[in-house]
Amino acid sequence: MTSIPSIGPHRPAQFLTIQYIRGAAALAVVVFHVLAFKLAPPGWTWLHVGQRGVDVFFVISGFIMFTAAREERFGEFWRRRLLRLVPLYWLGTAAMFALMIWEKGTHPSGSDTLASLLFIPRYSDASPGHINPILYVGWTLQYEMFFYLLFSIGLIARRPVMAPVALLAGCVLLGRVWSPHNALVVTCTSPLLIEFGAGLLLGKVAASRSLAGGRWLLWPGILLLGVPALPGWGIGVAATLVVAGAVGFDQRGSMRALAWPKLLGDGSYALYLVHPLVISLIGVSLARAGVVINGAGLVWAAVVVAATALIAGLSANYWVERPLLRLGNRWWPARRIRFDLIAPARHPADPRGGRVPAESALARGPIAGYGARHDDPAHPDRRRVRLWRRRGDTG
Repeated sequence: MTSIPSIGPHRPAQFLTIQYIRGAAALAVVVFHVLAFKLAPPGWTWLHVGQRGVDVFFVISGFIMFTAAREERFGEFWRRRLLRLVPLYWLGTAAMFALMIWEKGTHPSGSDTLASLLFIPRYSDASPGHINPILYVGWTLQYEMFFYLLFSIGLIARRPVMAPVALLAGCVLLGRVWSPHNALVVTCTSPLLIEFGAGLLLGKVAASRSLAGGRWLLWPGILLLGVPALPGWGIGVAATLVVAGAVGFDQRGSMRALAWPKLLGDGSYALYLVHPLVISLIGVSLARAGVVINGAGLVWAAVVVAATALIAGLSANYWVERPLLRLGNRWWPARRIRFDLIAPARHPADPRGGRVPAESALARGPIAGYGARHDDPAHPDRRRVRLWRRRGDTG
């Protein structure tokens, strides 16, 4: 579930609609890749708009970074992001590496492998002219990592919205002026980056005012995403409308908790990474068996492949992704943070000068801040109270 600890006075208890939309976006991408695998029945090609689920992902990512991570410290921010993204992605890359050896008898080059594992955009040796890592859906994670870099700069500057938004806009403007050809620069100046900024700004707006009145924006946003000839900037606008409408529904509290959509949203990352493996494995197996699918069989084949990918993705979420996250949090735990709280020695609620509980110090005593020191043991009116806590371990 999407956990939003600090979005302001209009924070809903849960962002159910955001979670449902995230799951639907992942499923749309699965459908797109199934059809791209030459399983598109006649008249179904319009479903290629499913690739626009990636744009919805990017807007949601910006929104979540504002609402859930804007108060995190630099180190804790990267700990959470790396534990959330890297282990499953590396496993998926290793599986695709093995699958390519089985299919072609050769393996990707060392340069391709290293660039894939480190999220470095690079023109693939196996697919000249395409910026694809070994696990090809990982190109979106390259955008995510670049956005995280800019967002973490905003955390350092204590401007978690305006700093990354300005940097994103500057990078895109530079790309429009420069027209680069280097794979790294192409990625870091892509207009797609604006969608992260839109999510950040949406989160900032939602923190100060309710968007419940704009929940209807969800429906025109979905309709626009289904328009085949929509230009690139229009896709970004449509994705932002979808997310804004979802936030409005959640702030109004009118969305019911539904088990299967929530399960799909929880498993969206695993589904996104695992479905290319399932599609490729089925394709290689059919090719080796000499099976050719035509006509009406394409419909059933597309349904079976998509359903298999869905089951595999949700299973990977439960049996692989979650255990990996728990293991990672044990191996790389959150850093303990010490608060030095200065509480009055004699509190009206404790006239005899007895021990003041830590929660009383937190609620009533002035906070000296991180690393504050009041070391004079003879001070008549104050004593030192230490409170230890861990930041949450969920990604």
